[in-house]
Amino acid sequence: MKITISKTGRIILAAGIIIMIMAWLIFTWYQQSSERAYLKNEIEFSELKLTQFNNPVLEEKITELELLQKERLRQVEGLYEQLDESIVSADVAEMFFKTAYKSYVTVFDFNSIPVDQEIIADTVVQRTSFSARVEGSLGQTIDFIINLNKSFSTGYVNSARFDVAEPALTNSMGQNTSLQLDFIVYTIAE
Repeated sequence: MKITISKTGRIILAAGIIIMIMAWLIFTWYQQSSERAYLKNEIEFSELKLTQFNNPVLEEKITELELLQKERLRQVEGLYEQLDESIVSADVAEMFFKTAYKSYVTVFDFNSIPVDQEIIADTVVQRTSFSARVEGSLGQTIDFIINLNKSFSTGYVNSARFDVAEPALTNSMGQNTSLQLDFIVYTIAE
């Protein structure tokens, strides 16, 4: 037995299927839009709770972290400035050690103090202070101070303290002398 559907029946059946699909799509769209509205309300409520959340421990921690961040930034800026200053310090250190080598003294301590800026005769200059401890014979340490003053045309020995060992009975020329000195070098600021 064969079932045949007339043209009108086919049109009615197709229209029914289309109406059913449209109804299903509208129902799905309605569910999604109501779920979207519910989730939007939940998000707004959660954001409101977060903005009104007031925890003193967390606020204190945030303040501490902000202060730590500011301190770290200051340190980074200081280190950046020291990178620029260390070139001057390295040049002076190299010249200092060359002068010590030529004067036959041994350098045991060498320290530099950060660069300061001063204005001398309307010119901005950088002042770098250094301290050092050297050892050699008395004559060698005196020659070292003289050579150091000659090596740095824009610097000078600020102070020198000699510690002369007891003279030996057999070799008075070879007595060991320790010299603690502070010196300053000026360079034109860039």
